[in-house]
Amino acid sequence: MCVWRKWQEARNPHDEVDRAFDAGTYQQILAKGMMLPIDLEVPPGGNQLRLAVLDNKTGFIGTVSDPLGQ
Repeated sequence: MCVWRKWQEARNPHDEVDRAFDAGTYQQILAKGMMLPIDLEVPPGGNQLRLAVLDNKTGFIGTVSDPLGQ
């Protein structure tokens, strides 16, 4: 889920990776991360993004907040 300030959910927030990775690829993802392009409509004045990720297999949730570039 992607949210803007004041916890308003972004309009296009749901992208899913439904795939099993082999052991080598999984270790690489753990070490370096994984890129997943997301197209979002940035509202006027939107300058910070908070992203939440759910691992459906483990139930773990992770979040990150970052300012948007110009």
